Amino acid sequence: LQIGDVVRTGPGADDFHPVYFFSHRDRAVSSTFVEIETEKATLLLSPTHFVPLGEQLVPARQVAAGMRVKDSSGNWVEVSQVRRVRRSGLFAPHTTSRSGTIAVNDLLASEFTTAVRPEAAVALLWPLKAMYRVGLRVAPHYLPCAHW
Repeated sequence: LQIGDVVRTGPGADDFHPVYFFSHRDRAVSSTFVEIETEKATLLLSPTHFVPLGEQLVPARQVAAGMRVKDSSGNWVEVSQVRRVRRSGLFAPHTTSRSGTIAVNDLLASEFTTAVRPEAAVALLWPLKAMYRVGLRVAPHYLPCAHW
């Protein structure tokens, strides 16, 4: 995934938006992740990344079997299993979407984490999003100081 790639950000026909920034982008780092499995797909994300559950955002570490998450078509699917796993690579793309969601393996996840309240993150990232929209790019597409 690269800056400028268009990704699905919700269930609507127009819910495709470009990635404008990564708050994390490191292939080499090894981390513990939460693996959320449904009948349709598996979502792998950091324990602090939010997952939309109904009208709430819940940290992935709090998701449990039996809860329902939304797929990229807008359907609710039941979580069948949740595991902690160790994997390499840590990526946190941000899109120009207003929803703050991104589809990963056909399941919706939030672009935000518990490190910064989503409302504050939107405000902090706004200048980068505005720069992207007028054609300015942040090089090298990743700011080492942005480890939220």
